[in-house]
Amino acid sequence: MKTLFLYFGLSGVAATLPALFCAWLWRKGSHPVLDALSRIRRRSFAVQFLLLAFVLHLIVHGSVKTNGTGQVEGGVTNGPSGMPPSGMMPPPLMQTVAGGDGTVFGFTAGQLAAGFALSDVAYGGSWNFDPPASATVVSDWRLRGAADDWRPASPFAPVSDAPAVFACGRVQDSVRAPSLVFSPLGAPLGVVPEANWGLIAGTGAASTVWHGATASNTFVVTWRDVLLNRDTNSPVSVQAEFFDDGGFVYRYDLSRASAALAAPSVASNVVVGAWRGGFGEELDLASCATNPAPLSSVTFRALDPADAVLADRDGDGMSTYDEIFTHRTDPGLYDSDGDGIGDGDEIAQSLDPLAVSVSNEALLARLEDFQTNMSYAAAAVAVTNELVGYRLWDSFAAAWPAGATNLVYERTVRIDRQGGWEQYFLSSRPDAAGGWSLGGMVLEWEDSCGESGTATASPAGDSLYLPLSTNDPASVTFRLRAVSPDLRSVRPVYLVGYAPAVSISGGREIIASDGKALSVFTEGSKSAIG
Repeated sequence: MKTLFLYFGLSGVAATLPALFCAWLWRKGSHPVLDALSRIRRRSFAVQFLLLAFVLHLIVHGSVKTNGTGQVEGGVTNGPSGMPPSGMMPPPLMQTVAGGDGTVFGFTAGQLAAGFALSDVAYGGSWNFDPPASATVVSDWRLRGAADDWRPASPFAPVSDAPAVFACGRVQDSVRAPSLVFSPLGAPLGVVPEANWGLIAGTGAASTVWHGATASNTFVVTWRDVLLNRDTNSPVSVQAEFFDDGGFVYRYDLSRASAALAAPSVASNVVVGAWRGGFGEELDLASCATNPAPLSSVTFRALDPADAVLADRDGDGMSTYDEIFTHRTDPGLYDSDGDGIGDGDEIAQSLDPLAVSVSNEALLARLEDFQTNMSYAAAAVAVTNELVGYRLWDSFAAAWPAGATNLVYERTVRIDRQGGWEQYFLSSRPDAAGGWSLGGMVLEWEDSCGESGTATASPAGDSLYLPLSTNDPASVTFRLRAVSPDLRSVRPVYLVGYAPAVSISGGREIIASDGKALSVFTEGSKSAIG
């Protein structure tokens, strides 16, 4: 009550004093407001206009209020000065699609800025951390050991074009100013030289750091039997695998270091997480310690800039958020398991969108359809940014019959290459670069002038350039050959042609800016796409 009386008392004084001051001026014969208006009337029209604009600005600016936390009503959370935090701008159209809890279709601003979201934490699993024959083993660490050392590796697309650097349970894209930092187990980790492997707790320990690409177009970095806090009684094994879509997973064997990790002083100094430009997520290891089984994996799923404006990026009838956090399907694929049924349709029919739901005969019939159905490819023509894309096949899975020839797929595409300025690529997208890989198959191609090649995957996150002949080839033939019974093409594959300065007339005819026909693909016989 005293506070209330004090509030009204001060308010009264604040209102009375200016009134008394104005009355005193009036009695003295001074009229400041009238005098000011008189002076303004004597000024030029331009000056009067500027003064009026300034007053209106003050009125409008004063009417915008904040909520006391740096957030403008109807906008996004800002810093103390009312500007977005350093380095962060809200995703496109974020204000118009944000939910009441500040998320965008379920994702936080930090997740969208980072480009990934922590989706799964698993316990009790087991993994093989042995290096494959194709891996690069850090031999100098194996020979001499390492403490706070670092090691550069070849660039890998999910991180950046710069060499990857890894040490102390971290992977980053440079040493001094990393924009991307991955911390599978950020802690002091000791690599034991081979001569002292017998000192490590547990049998058969082999303290090794290795890295390399896999057959499925991923990049793996592994710390096997390294010492947490350089304690020979606390060896751990840690692995980070990076996928070409931008997602990644951390795997662990922490069974021999559970006692050390349970100590608050150790757990508080171990960091598990990932960041891009300062935005990302970190796992609370204290909460993991309450699980009876040791932590075995942490999964981050990739997000796309489109996720800020589209709830369902791949158009399969399920939101991207539900695909990542509920069904674990691929939010960039209409059909995650390659059986020809969209993910949303499988959920609606109480089927598993991650397991093939049709017979193998039906799967093989899809493969035949890719080769013989002319309307199949023509329906997927895309023309964007001087690119023309034709669909060769969709994502698919099948078991190749025993005793059959190894020819899985064959199709000839009629082209009209008139010089080296017309380029051709194989991409998982019809209108842009996109990575793809094959399982159980090898791709062969050969143009009508004899130029040929083979591949099982594109460069990580990129399309595959086709070095076709410049001697005016009229066609190029693609073949898929089985090398194992289990066939899988995780993503669709398009033949993308690039012809500079072309435009489209009637949706099919490709015309140069000077009116000359420059067909990247031509109409042709039954075996031709177009």
